[in-house]
Amino acid sequence: MVAINACVQDGVSPRTLKRVSRLLSPCPEFDLCLPRSTDRLDVTNYIAGQFRRAHQAEIHDFMPALLTMRCQAHITAVAGIRPAAQSRLFLENYLDTTVETKLGKRVGEPVTREGIVELGNLVSTEGGASQLLFLLLTGLLHSAGFSWATFTATLQVRKGVERLGLKLHTLCPADPARLEGSQQSDWGSYYDSKPMVYASSVKAALSRLTRSRLHAALLGLLQQRIQVLTPLLQTGQPLVSTRAFTA
Repeated sequence: MVAINACVQDGVSPRTLKRVSRLLSPCPEFDLCLPRSTDRLDVTNYIAGQFRRAHQAEIHDFMPALLTMRCQAHITAVAGIRPAAQSRLFLENYLDTTVETKLGKRVGEPVTREGIVELGNLVSTEGGASQLLFLLLTGLLHSAGFSWATFTATLQVRKGVERLGLKLHTLCPADPARLEGSQQSDWGSYYDSKPMVYASSVKAALSRLTRSRLHAALLGLLQQRIQVLTPLLQTGQPLVSTRAFTA
């Protein structure tokens, strides 16, 4: 219970401590799964299975970096990350120009491609898992030097993000007609929910999240793990495994 004891020492209220304890029980493990990671197939099968159940979709494309959360060795949530500087983004299929040009016009300031990531393959199967993973994801993106997170989201996902108080910039509809025929059919009923393409400032998101005592406490406890995963995300090269985050 190292992390919980740290909360007590930092003066976190008993009410917040109780909520922290609930979110960290059972003890979660976080890792980055890369294309050559030994558990890559397990993680992609988990993602594909969740999309199949939710949308009757058969997805075959996965983000190069997959941030995973495990509880008692079982995957409970995943968030995919694709740095825009490394390749064309999937969501750029929906845009008439590059993502940095579109986003720059939307927010009224210059945006560099190196500061953008695309998020995708977002799935979870345990209550509270997506919230905890999102907190670590936000801290990780900020630590790795990214400024903007872009993603395609259904109304349900958008509402979940907005409940955290985060500001979203709408870029465009996710029009399936802009995909190749095989890509359209693979997604099952996903596009029936009329997803949109959004962007969010990583810095603003982190600032907003840390206004909450609960979120600030959790991010503080996750900071050591964030520091371990940061160079892994930046370089895409595996490190010696130090997966476990001990609560």
